[in-house]
Amino acid sequence: MTTLKFTDGIQIDTSGPIRKLKLDDGWYVTGQGFLIPVKDEKEADQEINQLKAEGSK
Repeated sequence: MTTLKFTDGIQIDTSGPIRKLKLDDGWYVTGQGFLIPVKDEKEADQEINQLKAEGSK
């Protein structure tokens, strides 16, 4: 398990499948060791689709 710990107390588990995550400061795509900030939920869905497409090559 890979967990990122921030000084404000937020902890994010970046292991597991790719998924979107909504926090107080915005949207993220996380999983498989990634933590990617995105503009909104729509962009999160687009990023997830792109990552999955690249993974299937």
